[in-house]
Amino acid sequence: MRRLSLPIEKRDAQHDSAHREQLLLGSGATKVPCLQITEANGQIRWLQDSAAIAAYLRERFAVPLA
Repeated sequence: MRRLSLPIEKRDAQHDSAHREQLLLGSGATKVPCLQITEANGQIRWLQDSAAIAAYLRERFAVPLA
């Protein structure tokens, strides 16, 4: 994400109870890493698997990721 200068906000679910609660309510778990995606229509979805997150970013931004 940093290498691509993607505008992705990082949140600390371990030390910030509000972020942990939002993660739990939205995704159903407190597993990290997790990517919250807001679609163009406003729908929110969550990805909690590192491989799925990398695949989404690769597809969305059409760049190879290590």
